[in-house]
Amino acid sequence: VLASGGARGGPDEETKANAAATEACTMDGYYEAIEKELTSWLEATVVTAKEMETQYQLLRLASAKAVGTSKAVGYEVLTELAAERSKQASTAATKAAEPLARALTAIASRRAATAAVLKLTVPQNTVQYTHTANGRGGTVITQSRSDTAKCDITAEPLATLKSSCSAEKANFVAAQKILTALKTVKAIKVVSSTQLKLPKTTTTIEGVGELSHSTAWNTGTGNKYCNEKATQAPDVATKAVALTPLKYEATATAKAIDIAETASSQEDEALKAAGDERSWIISDKSLAQAIQAA
Repeated sequence: VLASGGARGGPDEETKANAAATEACTMDGYYEAIEKELTSWLEATVVTAKEMETQYQLLRLASAKAVGTSKAVGYEVLTELAAERSKQASTAATKAAEPLARALTAIASRRAATAAVLKLTVPQNTVQYTHTANGRGGTVITQSRSDTAKCDITAEPLATLKSSCSAEKANFVAAQKILTALKTVKAIKVVSSTQLKLPKTTTTIEGVGELSHSTAWNTGTGNKYCNEKATQAPDVATKAVALTPLKYEATATAKAIDIAETASSQEDEALKAAGDERSWIISDKSLAQAIQAA
């Protein structure tokens, strides 16, 4: 059933699509195309089975009407053949549906994880800190001294719910052409489950004056710093500490993995869930096996 339908492409289309899928926009389009192609395969199995069943039922009716006529034997034979074809189509649909469903689940899972790692958890703009004075004492340096003070610094970055993909329009289209090569695909592009990284964060600590002599901090103007004298503006503070805005950068990279090789490789121990544990991302091995089976 599956061999007769769907888009066809060669190694060149696979290579071009894998080369084009490099960042969040193109990776999302890449997985979206695979999802659509797998869905079309699944729908094709159901349609074929329904068509065979419809033919069988029509021939049954015709055979019943032909009883006692010269056409009765012919319709009886055709009905038996149609029944067998319908049974075979139903069996084929059931057999094909399971691996296709697994592949769809695997791709959807990896698509969501990739979007989270490359975009959803990476704020588009730098994040401002909120500074709040937190009394005397220290937890890291000069812990036993009475002339130290603490300053709580909090950042609440917003998730990136959407962003423009216009700059990647050409590569987006190229990445989606993976669907034309899916039946013969040898390698699939992934942000590997063995090399996942959360966004890289960068900030800078600022300080002015004899900080070790401060017996207590005050929350500075606009909560942008901690200062010995609360009335001082940050640009004229004489004893103060502050962190600059936090910058996030996605550093995880996508690479092509060989499907056959990865499917037969050892499972990543770091992803194996035991007892009450749950793994939050499908492994490269499971993904490769699902695509291979489909």
